[in-house]
Amino acid sequence: LSVGVSLYPEHGRDPADLLRKADLALTVLWRSNELGLRFYSEEYDRRLRSLGELALSLDQALQDDEFEVFFQPQFTMDSGMLVGFEALIRWRRKGEFIDPGRFVPLAETTGRIAGLGEWMLERSCMEAVSWPEVNGKRLSVGVNVSIPQFHQAGFVATVGRVLSGSGLAPERLELEITESVAMQSFESTLAKLGELRAMGVKLALDDFGTGFSSLSYLHRLPFSKLKLDQSFVRELHSSRPQRILTEGIVHLGSGLGLTVLAEGVESVEEFGLLEAMGCDLVQGYFCAQPTP
Repeated sequence: LSVGVSLYPEHGRDPADLLRKADLALTVLWRSNELGLRFYSEEYDRRLRSLGELALSLDQALQDDEFEVFFQPQFTMDSGMLVGFEALIRWRRKGEFIDPGRFVPLAETTGRIAGLGEWMLERSCMEAVSWPEVNGKRLSVGVNVSIPQFHQAGFVATVGRVLSGSGLAPERLELEITESVAMQSFESTLAKLGELRAMGVKLALDDFGTGFSSLSYLHRLPFSKLKLDQSFVRELHSSRPQRILTEGIVHLGSGLGLTVLAEGVESVEEFGLLEAMGCDLVQGYFCAQPTP
């Protein structure tokens, strides 16, 4: 049971106001993924106003060019060779960076994420065109795709237009798609992924193991890379079950012919354990931080 509570007369005297405040307390409780009892606090109203102002600022931020793309390098584990980058969005507002954990979920819930995602796709492709070859190979760029963006009518056409406009070769673009995206409307998703692969675009299954993994469908999806979520990496030293799970996922990916990349690697110990498991690629602060 989850209960949001407001008190009369401490929190208000008007019934409608008291109901609104109780509902707000309940919403805060839900967002914290907790059950139980939560009393209203004036802090919740301040937070709500702040989020409202932030949501309105998102529109203006695109017009004012306040967003930036940072790139997280990706390396082979065996030779340390640079193979590509993951594009990450950053918002610099009035000289300060706003945490993506605040504004990205807000963009999703307010319907602004598709526009933001298209901007990221265009900017990332335009940047990647100018990158030099490394050891005779062209570097790839990975761009995250949200659920609303992927399921928008004309998404495949948008990707084609962006590639054509930027001049980036399709095989250098890697769209990172989470399990949540992949498992929605499976048959239509499968068809759309097939169209993207036919264009030459690479597909990566992002944050694998954190959603509702459906192994019976995995072999049907045209992915070429599996990205191991950093939540697995974080507990490699301390949790034997987590180590067993992680090793199982690495072997599963390799057995299906997928390149396996570990995200969020921050120590030499984590790197060593993943290398011993047979992981192919790595990204994280241990190797390099995201850079403009």
